[in-house]
Amino acid sequence: MAAAVILPRIPRDRQIDFRIEDASSIVGIELAWSRDDGNGEPVQGGAWHFEPGHAPRSLTTSVHLPNGRYAVDVTIERTTGRDELHRVIELDSADHVTIPLR
Repeated sequence: MAAAVILPRIPRDRQIDFRIEDASSIVGIELAWSRDDGNGEPVQGGAWHFEPGHAPRSLTTSVHLPNGRYAVDVTIERTTGRDELHRVIELDSADHVTIPLR
């Protein structure tokens, strides 16, 4: 019974795939993970930079986080400007999660 309470709170590696629409104009992606608890303090993040026309349509990274609700704030730098996206993701027992970026 104690394992059912403790195991979800232990951080573990998860593979995250970001599916990117219109990758041809992207020159940079920055993201920050934070607990979706009103605190808003980042717990993990990442940044990638690309030559114009060379961004992938799918970006795979890993996070080391326990189960729970997380806010993912993404800034997409394009040759034509900047897009800012906010997603709330529930990390549960899945080891692989796909997040579309539109």
